Amino acid sequence: MCGEKAGHQDLLAWTASTRSKIAIWDGRVRDAVNHARRGASYVTHGTVGALLACQEADAWSKLGATAETEAALRRAESARGAVQGEDVIGGLFACSIGRQEQYHASAHLRIGRYESALAEADSALAHLQAQPQRAYGTEAQTSISQAMGHIGLGRPEAVMEVLAPVIRLQPEQRLDTVIGRMRELTTMMRYAPGARGAAGVRARAELTDWCQDSAPSRLALPSGCSLS
Repeated sequence: MCGEKAGHQDLLAWTASTRSKIAIWDGRVRDAVNHARRGASYVTHGTVGALLACQEADAWSKLGATAETEAALRRAESARGAVQGEDVIGGLFACSIGRQEQYHASAHLRIGRYESALAEADSALAHLQAQPQRAYGTEAQTSISQAMGHIGLGRPEAVMEVLAPVIRLQPEQRLDTVIGRMRELTTMMRYAPGARGAAGVRARAELTDWCQDSAPSRLALPSGCSLS
């Protein structure tokens, strides 16, 4: 409402981006696409245009829509090259190159483009680690994308090595988004070649235990308690 009354295109775009993200979390994937497309219709500054295209690609990839995913990723690349000015908010809210590449990697993983996904995840992690303000949640998700890329390319032996920084995260840092990606990985590992071997079974058990001791589980209220 504030954005509409002020005619503030950037605020309207960031609001659409937030609504798209909430729709993804709620499982309303087509709503996520629509919100991202609506946000992309505004004239904006900074990285929100690239973020909206990445979010649309993310949503399409969850639907298995290969052509639509690739088209949205191309728009994200174009938006990255056409960035004008600075982000209104910036900081952790900005869509850095590393964050954009992580979106690309995740989308490519879901549509089976494993070589592209692994290359993008490698590049994303290098960019993220070079930032003065580190985003450990995004870095963790990127390492998981690397692991998934290796699984997709038939290299399960590389999984635990690339996951080492993620495994070291303290339970209070194991955010729900990271846990969700880790569970996607363990599901992928279950159906990978050699999954029934002793090493594969041990790795899945270790990662499952890791997911159990997380920020959501530690912050959950005991049964019968309320915040009131």
